[in-house]
Amino acid sequence: DEAKSDQESEEAEQQAKQEEGEEGNEQSEAQAIGVDQTPLKDSSEQWLRTIEDDPSGLLRRKFNYQSQLRERQRTQDNSQQDRY
Repeated sequence: DEAKSDQESEEAEQQAKQEEGEEGNEQSEAQAIGVDQTPLKDSSEQWLRTIEDDPSGLLRRKFNYQSQLRERQRTQDNSQQDRY
């Protein structure tokens, strides 16, 4: 059992090293091409900061939307009942 668990742990370590190597390869490829990912990340974060954080407004719009859906459903149900 110990030999089996030692082998499994070695396999897990090898897999982790391979995954780390793949990530390193992707980064080195981007650097070789001349692509710097830092400005892209910074610009994305800056853009996200411009979005207003208004949870109460979002809830208000959600409830208004749901109310409109229920009203439309009631209107459709009433018009279908009038046909029969």
